[in-house]
Amino acid sequence: MDLLQPFLDPAKIAGYAEATPRKVPGLADLHCMAMLLLAEQAPENANVLVVGAGEGSS
Repeated sequence: MDLLQPFLDPAKIAGYAEATPRKVPGLADLHCMAMLLLAEQAPENANVLVVGAGEGSS
């Protein structure tokens, strides 16, 4: 079994982006809280690396 196949399948990628907010309670609130904390604490020109987030298409 190819373990990378789900990460290369456009249909699975689209499904991840659509299904994750329904599967993770408070996901939108978590994103909002992270944005507010960064806005308050990080310099305006800060670079932020987000590892392991999203479907990997961008």
